[in-house]
Amino acid sequence: MLLIFFAVLGLLASYLIYDYLVTARTDALRDRLLAGQELGPDDSGSLWSDAADLFHLAEVREMLYRSYLLRQVDTRIKRANLPFSLWTYIVMVAALTAMAGVLVWFYFSMLWPVVVAVVMTILACWLVLGYLASRRQKQHDDQLPAMISSFITTLRSGGTPMTALQSVAKHGRDPISTSMTMVADALQLGRPPSQAWQEWAEYWDTRATRLLARGVRIKWEAGGQMTSMLQHILDTLEFRKRMELRVSALTAQAKLSAWVLSALPIALFWVGYSFRPDLINAMINDDFGRKLLYAAAIFNVLGFIWLRRMAKLR
Repeated sequence: MLLIFFAVLGLLASYLIYDYLVTARTDALRDRLLAGQELGPDDSGSLWSDAADLFHLAEVREMLYRSYLLRQVDTRIKRANLPFSLWTYIVMVAALTAMAGVLVWFYFSMLWPVVVAVVMTILACWLVLGYLASRRQKQHDDQLPAMISSFITTLRSGGTPMTALQSVAKHGRDPISTSMTMVADALQLGRPPSQAWQEWAEYWDTRATRLLARGVRIKWEAGGQMTSMLQHILDTLEFRKRMELRVSALTAQAKLSAWVLSALPIALFWVGYSFRPDLINAMINDDFGRKLLYAAAIFNVLGFIWLRRMAKLR
């Protein structure tokens, strides 16, 4: 059984490596084209030989992101601004998974704990990556009102939208400066403004970025004054932020109650073990007692999730 498990794990790792190698060349060519570099002599027979006018960019991008899993991982790595590539992340996860599986096997000498350790390691790496990406998304949304205010000031003083973009990209803080650099580079490459802003909103994937991108697209398609549209979006974002802070203050007690109620059974178990360890040992050594402990742990986790969900208003 152990050999079958490692064989399946090896096949999965081989598929991920093959999928990455297939798309790595297209990824490198796309990055070089977006950076404004010329294609080398070895690229004359590739798809990019017919894409000098960028008409095939959408088709190549769809081919690049054919794998949903790799697309999500790569997007989260870029959102989190981590100093390594997709290939490095895959190698790190494979190494951590192998180490966890070997350690658990030597400790338990059973297959099911190894499977649990492998799944939990992969899940933990995914959750950590998602947390880092979400934290940077929140930082980006917090800087959006200041960026829009800078846009409005530049436009009212006679500047152009491209000048406002370049000013924020040069003088802004990360991550908003990196974000505006992406949009400015796409516009300088000849991308339509509506498409460039839509891709920017899809990349960050937040309500604030989608609102701003939708407003800019409506302006470019239907016409109108840019400053009035940006001022309306700025007022909306500030009102939404005030409402989020108010909801957070009103639900703070419910969130604290969830933590206290979830920690209370653990604290009582520890107190009982400190004063009467014989009773706790008798429960652990008994089959029915262990089932009760497992049920209590499961219900405790479910209760915490339920309480947190009740305290989370959208």
